[in-house]
Amino acid sequence: MEENQYTKDFYNSQRFYSRLSGSNVLPFIFNLIKVNSILDVGCGTGEWLRAAKDLGVSEICGLDGHYVDRDLLAIPKEAFIDYDLKNPIDLNRKFDLAISMEVAEHLPESTSEMFIESLTKHSDYVLFSAAIPKQDGTYHINEQPQDFWVAKFEKQDFLPIDFLRDKLWTKKGIDWWYKQNMILYVKNSVVESNPQLKSLYLEFKKESYNKQHPEMTFLLNKIETPIARFLKEPNYTIKKFINYFF
Repeated sequence: MEENQYTKDFYNSQRFYSRLSGSNVLPFIFNLIKVNSILDVGCGTGEWLRAAKDLGVSEICGLDGHYVDRDLLAIPKEAFIDYDLKNPIDLNRKFDLAISMEVAEHLPESTSEMFIESLTKHSDYVLFSAAIPKQDGTYHINEQPQDFWVAKFEKQDFLPIDFLRDKLWTKKGIDWWYKQNMILYVKNSVVESNPQLKSLYLEFKKESYNKQHPEMTFLLNKIETPIARFLKEPNYTIKKFINYFF
């Protein structure tokens, strides 16, 4: 059973760094758009929502399964909605921002299109991150390249604004899987009516959005020593060193 995969140990192992990542990522979004309300689909214990609240967002709402231990929640219990994410979602309202961070890989591939439709129904702005093939993790049953999800969002008339990954690639305090996978998707009509968003979209538009972070490369190839990492990814290793210590 899938719920048996998401134990207290599963959530405890990621809570601190998940919130830290949210605290370091969300300001880049908030500098771009005004966010007073945020929906997190697959929120777990609500660490990204807690980060958003700490950054001044007034209204937070999180959806996840019944298996989430309520005693571990980083958000008020009334902000958490028990929901089976394999089903369509309709809360009969929209939020300033919807996020779903490393969740879609836990859902069957057959639900992928429905899941993206649910996200785009609830906001014109969606920050989305999902595991790519070989990333591996607890109950990863639907790892897909980034282009797979770009196509799903484009079917809902949402465009990828891929300005975050290059900016955060070597930044400390953010888990590498977010640096690798997260893209802000924005409704096409909103992009067309906003010169700043249109400029960002065109600046970071790509033939392919597939990308693998050096930290994943190191893990897959069991590259552990600093010298070996430098030889494999010299530019990344130097930039990371500078960002971490200066």
